[in-house]
Amino acid sequence: MPYLTTEATSAQRPDELSHRLREVTEPWKSWSGSKLVQKDFVGRIDQDSFRVMKVVEGRDSFNPVLHGRLLALEHGTRIQVTITFHPLTWLFIIAWSGATGYWAFRGLFVAPPTGLDLGALFMLFAAWAMAIPFFISDATKARRLLGVRLGVTFGA
Repeated sequence: MPYLTTEATSAQRPDELSHRLREVTEPWKSWSGSKLVQKDFVGRIDQDSFRVMKVVEGRDSFNPVLHGRLLALEHGTRIQVTITFHPLTWLFIIAWSGATGYWAFRGLFVAPPTGLDLGALFMLFAAWAMAIPFFISDATKARRLLGVRLGVTFGA
C-alpha cells in the first residue's frame, strides 16, 4: 500500500531542524513549474511539523508527500515522517479503482451471470501495478534526500 512511516533521531533541537529544512524548501506555489524551483523540496515548514514534496523534473503524479513531526526529546529530536500520495492522486486512484472494479465484477451480479470482464479487471490491476513501484521508488529517494538534508538516517 502506498503509505510508509519512518523515523529518526537527531541531537539537534526541533527549531534547528526546522531551520535546516526551511533552507532547502521553497514555499508551495500552485502550478509553478519545477524548473523555477532552486531548492530540494516544496511545501510548508512549521515549528514542529512539515509537509513537503521533493522537487522533480516535470510532473510526477506519484511524487509522494512527506508529512513530518519534530518531537522534542531531552537531548535532541525525534523526527516522525509519514510518506503517502498527494490527496489528488489518492482521489484519482480510488475513483479509477471504483469504476474499473464495478465494470470488472458487475457481470457476476446480473441474471444470468456473464462473468468477469477481464479487460476491466486488467485495467484495475494496471493502475496499482504502476502506482506501487513508482511510489516505492520515489518515496525512497525523497526519504533519503530528507535524511541527508537533516543530517539523519531514517529507518526502513
